[in-house]
Amino acid sequence: MNLAPAWSPDGKTMAVTLSEDGGIDLHLIDLEGKIIKRLTSNAGINVSPSWSPDGKSLAFTSDRSGKPQIYVMDVASGQTHRITMEGKENSDPNWSPKGDRIAYTSLVNGTTQVFTITPDGKGQPIQVTNGGGEYEGPCWAPDGKMLIVSRRQGAGQHLYTVFKDGRNLRPLFQLKGSQSYPQWSGHLN
Repeated sequence: MNLAPAWSPDGKTMAVTLSEDGGIDLHLIDLEGKIIKRLTSNAGINVSPSWSPDGKSLAFTSDRSGKPQIYVMDVASGQTHRITMEGKENSDPNWSPKGDRIAYTSLVNGTTQVFTITPDGKGQPIQVTNGGGEYEGPCWAPDGKMLIVSRRQGAGQHLYTVFKDGRNLRPLFQLKGSQSYPQWSGHLN
């Protein structure tokens, strides 16, 4: 699971995972590290925050239901709803640039695959990867047409691109060593 902080779209705050009082919860902090607001406070583990493009909502992973699932929170009100209902473990949420889909990983039939779902959780998730290897760290291209993911197969872990509907999964390049949790720059050329 990704424990990295997530910058708000306006660049003024970060959603971070902090461990205090025996729980692992999400907090909103300012650029000086001051806690502005505790976002979650339950017995579960709450990690992997991802901001909606408008900065009003956060998607995150929580095991409050007994197993890791994806939740979406309205940051202002704290209202939270679960959006994934299938899969043993769902994690690594990442909002699309338009805010209409959230990519995530799900443990299905013993392997971790990438899916996308609407922020309200209605409708069927779309499976983006299928087949050999373990996938993690889905990240949307700035134009929202494809994702970059890391794929673990055998001893290595490499970066792949795939269209959002699952077409054309292909290696980006082969570097020595392993690559994981990729991020797109702000532009595509």
